Amino acid sequence: IPMTNKPTYKELEQRIKGLEQTEKALKERVKELGCISNLVKLVENSNTLEEVFTKFSTIIQPAMQHLDHVHSNLIVDGKTFYCKHGKLEIKPEWSYTSKIIVNDIKRGELIVFHDKDLTFLEEEKELCRILTERLEKVIERAETKQALKESERFFSQMFEQSIVST
Repeated sequence: IPMTNKPTYKELEQRIKGLEQTEKALKERVKELGCISNLVKLVENSNTLEEVFTKFSTIIQPAMQHLDHVHSNLIVDGKTFYCKHGKLEIKPEWSYTSKIIVNDIKRGELIVFHDKDLTFLEEEKELCRILTERLEKVIERAETKQALKESERFFSQMFEQSIVST
């Protein structure tokens, strides 16, 4: 609102309210960026996929708006990794699910849910999609690395056998 004249008290109140809403939204985005950064650190500092999956719920909860009421379950290849509160009832209307798809095969899903009637922001849903995309890449990379090791082992054995038989 351009200031041609002195603003009224009501106009100032509206501006302040708008700035407070913007500040709140920006704080939420900062938490979400921190979550993505924490996933990168978790992957870098973990020795196994199991370790990543087990610790995953500790990074997602703080990024959510209603962090005291949000929980998550990560399901990968049939195994469920629960948040720190363990197995809780999930009401579909209070939850959001993002699938984990690796090489066109559904390998699992991330279920984020509230323990009371609250809704997720669109930005929080997008964060869940981003996190599952990152997890897909982590799984794919780990499996490719394992396949490469097995291939190296196989060809090394083949080479050694060919030397011995000559």
